[in-house]
Amino acid sequence: MKLKSVELALPERLVTNDEVVDRIGYHSRESFSGDLPVFTRHVLKLLRKCGADTRHWADHRALPIHYIADAASAAIARSTVPKREIDMVVYVGVDRGFYEPANAYFIADYLGLPSAQCFDVVDACNGWSRALQICDALFQAGQSRCALIVNGEFPMFEGGPVNPRLFQFSSVEQLRHRFPAFTLGECAAATIVTAEADGAWEYHSSSHPRYADLCTVSCHGSPRYSLDSKRLNIDGPGFFVSFGQDMVSEGLEHAVDVLRRLSTPLDGIAAIFPHAVSQLAIDAAASSAGARDRVYTVFPRTGNLISASVPAGLSLALGEGRLNKGDIAAGWVGSAGMVFSAYTFTA
Repeated sequence: MKLKSVELALPERLVTNDEVVDRIGYHSRESFSGDLPVFTRHVLKLLRKCGADTRHWADHRALPIHYIADAASAAIARSTVPKREIDMVVYVGVDRGFYEPANAYFIADYLGLPSAQCFDVVDACNGWSRALQICDALFQAGQSRCALIVNGEFPMFEGGPVNPRLFQFSSVEQLRHRFPAFTLGECAAATIVTAEADGAWEYHSSSHPRYADLCTVSCHGSPRYSLDSKRLNIDGPGFFVSFGQDMVSEGLEHAVDVLRRLSTPLDGIAAIFPHAVSQLAIDAAASSAGARDRVYTVFPRTGNLISASVPAGLSLALGEGRLNKGDIAAGWVGSAGMVFSAYTFTA
């Protein structure tokens, strides 16, 4: 499999930590039990501590499909692959417009790809990484020759299941499962991969389902499909619930272990692109793995881009000259589930 191109479309609006905290103050002014100014100052301190600075959110009038189309068009143009040769569209975003059919069908139709195979990959923030693995297998099976992988992450729209409810607090205790959502950013990313040979691909994955309830976005029928857990359905269907500190403490060892499985020595990897969960967590894991000087992270400027952290970092690093075409790079993801993945490829 060969990675031909990767492109990123970021909304123009830049949101600071101060704006996030101001929103908490506004939406919690009638519901919060306690000293609200002290609480908002605490949240601001935590945001700075984890390394968050800014994130991009789309204007309320903007449509995710337009950002997706921009990213896809740019990726197709840069890949030099004729559009008619794209025979597979894979959607990997956590944010989505449809449960059924696959979001990929609507994207393929919008982009003018009437004959492409279409499916979605649902694997939380590991979605892009898992899609690469699946595409590679389908290429090797002769089922496809060229795939477009699409990320769409736009969860912060006004009136949705997250915003403004995320910012309305009644107690300090709610911060434990809501804090990671304050780092969320928005974007679209598009990646073109083909069945051409590239020997640099090496993929390792490690799953730990016993931690599945640490980070969830539940559906209306979720109680019928899960074991009883006090961590589930805390704020209702569609709401992002994440016990971030528990995820880091339980997952650090597994994240380091999966990176160490790569056969390519770290000094042979030009850049490692992690899931942008928090700068604090990334630094801790990278230091434990002896890889801190290789890591390129987008988190301080874009926040947590959910499934798009790795392709976003790859696109920005190529644009900045931090990474060059032909360099060996690596993806490194820890995700809800929990699942950890590490893989190498040629940029």
